[in-house]
Amino acid sequence: MDEKKCLIVDQGAESIRAGIVPDASPTFNTPSIMEGTKLPLISKNNITSFDGLESIWLNIFKTLCLDPIDNDCFFINNGLTPLSQQRTFIEILFEKYRFGRVLFANTLITTLYSTGGDTGLVLECGYSNSQVLPIYRGYAISPGTVQSAIAGFDCTEFLMEKLQMLEKTNITLCSAKDIKEKYGYVRMSKETEAKEVVMPDGKKITLNEELWKCSELLFNPTSFSIEALGLAKMCFKSIKRSDIDTRKDLYENIIPIGGTACFYGFNSRLRSDLQKMCPSMNIVVQDQEDKALTSWIGAYVIACTEVFSKLTINKGEYKERGTNIVTRFLMY
Repeated sequence: MDEKKCLIVDQGAESIRAGIVPDASPTFNTPSIMEGTKLPLISKNNITSFDGLESIWLNIFKTLCLDPIDNDCFFINNGLTPLSQQRTFIEILFEKYRFGRVLFANTLITTLYSTGGDTGLVLECGYSNSQVLPIYRGYAISPGTVQSAIAGFDCTEFLMEKLQMLEKTNITLCSAKDIKEKYGYVRMSKETEAKEVVMPDGKKITLNEELWKCSELLFNPTSFSIEALGLAKMCFKSIKRSDIDTRKDLYENIIPIGGTACFYGFNSRLRSDLQKMCPSMNIVVQDQEDKALTSWIGAYVIACTEVFSKLTINKGEYKERGTNIVTRFLMY
């Protein structure tokens, strides 16, 4: 009998990554858009097209040479997808693809496992939302969850509008995103840095405040007349909602993840802003090597332990309880 395989899928609003254990990093990566279009498959944490997602899953099976029947599936996302859609998805995994065992998990929880610890404050800055979750000794402190709709998309949109005003031409969201990721940074002082930027048409222009203001949205949204908490205030509020005996440990292990957390200077600014709010605390912001992959790597760590089999939903349990069983086994 062939040895069972475990497929890990990290389904985000911007990209979908997949790989098979024992590979320690994903070997499949594709944008979260409908095939042949630029329409998002996930918008505001809602799946917009199950058919579109299934097309990507079939591509995963083909690319990774995997027959899903009776194999394991470790599915991770940000935990904000509506429960009704989670139920639909588990039905597809068991009924259509006929996986043997399935585990749903929150990217913030799997991230902590990638660090080798069991206590910390995970800050996710993704494409469509930002959220903070305190975790203590392996248990999520749910009342400490703090969310914001200000995220990577808003930074890109802000930069796109500024570029369109400067150049008097239509700059696409995709081009603005490329410029943001290549040249954007987080400002630490009043001094700013002008940079020569190559536009999509090859023209070179000099940008200054546009390159740091796009990230300032995350840290100080009220300065843009946006009613939302900045990232440091989100972290502060989350820890204040946690038990007083856990706060020191949480402040000393803050883990930023997500593509939007990859801005140059991101960690230093987060630590500086938090230190001003809590001068007596030792603030430690972890510098992850690849903030976009930590959740997948954490899932890999879990999949390689005995804990995985204890947490999964197996085919028999699904047949007995139906899609409602997902509420019991969500690792959130």
